[in-house]
Amino acid sequence: MLDFPDEDVALVGLRGPLKLEDVLFQAKKSARIAPLQVVRADRVLGPDHVRSAALHATRSMAEGRAHAKSLEVEFVRYLAGERQVKAALAKVGLPDEGAREAVAVAFGAHRLDALRHFADALGLEEDDAVAAASEAKLLGFGITATQLGATTAARRFDLVLEAVAAVDLMRA
Repeated sequence: MLDFPDEDVALVGLRGPLKLEDVLFQAKKSARIAPLQVVRADRVLGPDHVRSAALHATRSMAEGRAHAKSLEVEFVRYLAGERQVKAALAKVGLPDEGAREAVAVAFGAHRLDALRHFADALGLEEDDAVAAASEAKLLGFGITATQLGATTAARRFDLVLEAVAAVDLMRA
């Protein structure tokens, strides 16, 4: 479990059988403790990706320019680097079946309690390594080979942070 008190956000990587119906049910229960979102682990490119998306989502909510009605959904938009909620959920939302890894993210003062409740209720194993960035995840996220070729190896993961920030530029 990784906690970032300055951003008021925490995340935990999870392993185990993830049935979407059960995940949604438990996420709703855990969200009574603190706002919580669960996303595909193969679309999360490290803690900085989560922190940046959380910062942008929190700011857009505070400034009244959010597209979503809740922080959790606004966070998904930024995490996915997508303007539309539907496209964001398609990109980073859990599939209906077959998922074995996920990343849960919670916000606010009781974020750690919400994450513990969620993981314990589903009997999932905590493994923050599932949130680590990799080249394969970059490609799965939608970063193209051309984009990768246009930057240095040391800066490749910054492309995801650019995608997060670019959501603010996608206004219609």
